[in-house]
Amino acid sequence: MSSPQFEAVIGLEVHCQLATRTKIFCSCPASPPVGRSVSEVEPNSSICPVCAGHPGTLPVLNRRVVEFAVRAGVALGARIRLKSRMARKNYFYPDLPRGYQISQHEEPICEHGSLTLSDGTPVRIRRIHLEEDAGKSSHEFGLTLVNLNRAGVPLIEIVTEPDLRTPEQAGEYLRELHALVVALGITQGNLQEGNFRCDANISMRPVGRAELGTRVEIKNVNSFRFIEKALYFEISRQIAVLESGKPVRQETRLYDSGRDQTFPMRGKEEAEDYRYFPDPDLLPVCVESAEVEKIRGALPELPAQKRSRWESDLGLSPADARRIVLDPDLSALFEGAIVRTTDREVASAISHLLVGEVSRLREESEGKPGALTAGHLADLGSRISQGELSSTAAKKVLGLAWESGEAIDRLIERAGLRQESAEDALLPIVDAVLAANPAAAAELKAGKEKVSGFLIGQMMKRSGGRANPEVLRGLLQKRIQGN
Repeated sequence: MSSPQFEAVIGLEVHCQLATRTKIFCSCPASPPVGRSVSEVEPNSSICPVCAGHPGTLPVLNRRVVEFAVRAGVALGARIRLKSRMARKNYFYPDLPRGYQISQHEEPICEHGSLTLSDGTPVRIRRIHLEEDAGKSSHEFGLTLVNLNRAGVPLIEIVTEPDLRTPEQAGEYLRELHALVVALGITQGNLQEGNFRCDANISMRPVGRAELGTRVEIKNVNSFRFIEKALYFEISRQIAVLESGKPVRQETRLYDSGRDQTFPMRGKEEAEDYRYFPDPDLLPVCVESAEVEKIRGALPELPAQKRSRWESDLGLSPADARRIVLDPDLSALFEGAIVRTTDREVASAISHLLVGEVSRLREESEGKPGALTAGHLADLGSRISQGELSSTAAKKVLGLAWESGEAIDRLIERAGLRQESAEDALLPIVDAVLAANPAAAAELKAGKEKVSGFLIGQMMKRSGGRANPEVLRGLLQKRIQGN
């Protein structure tokens, strides 16, 4: 539901788990061993007295965490605070072992950055600050089970100004930011594991009014599509409340994807409810300006730069370039494939395969990788550009490569899918179809172009689907013209 009388005002808070080997304040592993998921690690096996919050223990800040935060700030054009402080954020949950969270408050490490959307809308980054993650509670059999493996895992929180107006803008911002932090190498970016999750703040106000409405927070959504759906639901809900003459209640809500609706979690705390104060156990975080410049000079090619290069050097359409660059897996496949070629036709063929068939196969396999490699894509793109494979045949071969990982040429030969483009081989087929369909040939000679589709279809059928339709079209035109 939408209303011409109200507009949404949206701000986002992204928690990005940093890909460090150890936690933010101790030497416990910050992520599962390679090849294992978080759920496969024994509960409470990656903890020590420090991250478990035992009395008398002292935290020691992980230097790599600071470096990663600065890297994000520089990439987002933020001002880096050379001296910042850690603070205690006091609240009580069963999975918060100390009874408070170590975070940053008045002096975050980065401030005043921005990220620009495809429609030119600048989204201002208010702050990027360091903090530790909490543990995880599971509710089963009437009990609350607490797993502290995640407690103390390093995070940066990236907070925007309320510059977004639609769920689509929010989704695009999150996809752009996710591609950026993954490209920076500071996070694995696995949404299912909670490496990148979002809290959305949304309020409604009458169109044309500058004053903000009552803010509602939607907590811990780890899917781009779900954040858009949650915002759509909340916009409809808040408009209905306002149109009924009632005030919107300030609160924190959760999103239920099964029912596609939000529901109340708790009344919203204000900042003063957290009773922030500087953490007395930690020294100020000091960063040298020379270190900031060193990090700036070592930044990799960022997604926006990569997209611009693909469009200018390889002729990709802006839509295809954006779709690929915002998906780290597709981007890596494309970059690996085009290392072998600078041919625009090959690059275009590869991009179409990635945006179409590869994306479909990934969705069907629920994101699990197939056996397809960048080498397969390079070979397929080359065969398509050389006229050896039709688009339909290319999809079939790609599917076979996805399943088996076999070489492209071997798959083409085995399936008998190589497209015939030699004029000498196709001319007898053209002549045979024209001889068998004199009436249609006469109509085409008389200028009725629609009949050419029928004739080419008959030629494709006679060739067993292996003829190159564009070559057939050219030969047909020559025959009709008397050549």
